[in-house]
Amino acid sequence: MVLFADLIHVVYNFYLLKGINKQVLNCLLQIHIPEEATKPETELLDLLKSEELEKLKNMQILGLIGMATNTSDTDQVWKEFRGLKKLFEYIKSNFSNTPNLHFAELSMGMSNDFSIAL
Repeated sequence: MVLFADLIHVVYNFYLLKGINKQVLNCLLQIHIPEEATKPETELLDLLKSEELEKLKNMQILGLIGMATNTSDTDQVWKEFRGLKKLFEYIKSNFSNTPNLHFAELSMGMSNDFSIAL
């Protein structure tokens, strides 16, 4: 039971969403964004299209959270963050009628790459 939370930052599967739905909570969906990762994006879009998601009336999905590859290759990090931003905008514009999706938050960047994320 979560007593004092405004936003759960990392949700990576439907099981957690069902648990969150037992209370009224906001959350961000975690997406694996390294350049070679396409399966998580497909799984995310399938989740957002599912009838099961619409049954979860108590929780609100406010956006995405993602971390780039831990590398010194800033070009790769830029590319991965751009991809996450593109996915965020795609979901925001194409799933705007989904009742418990209110995409307003995009969380990305860690200590070593926060300036790129900004």
